[in-house]
Amino acid sequence: MLFRIVLCCIALSVISATDLKADSIAYAGSVTGAFGTIDLNTGAFTSLGNSGQTLSGMAVAAGSLFAASYHTANGTLFSVNPANGSLTSA
Repeated sequence: MLFRIVLCCIALSVISATDLKADSIAYAGSVTGAFGTIDLNTGAFTSLGNSGQTLSGMAVAAGSLFAASYHTANGTLFSVNPANGSLTSA
């Protein structure tokens, strides 16, 4: 019986460890407005477009990408098109 419990715990640990991998790609923006993805393992940036803004932060909520900009003093929140970085006031 003890052997079955130990075997079950090992199997659950292996399954859990393989399911809990972090993403290796993230969205990124630059001071020139370049928008794209960055490989978190290598640091390589892949340009997808230009947002026209220096993004001060990005977050995902309800499956959508949002960002703010250093250039908007009124605190505008933007919805970001992940395909090309274009911004729409949210």
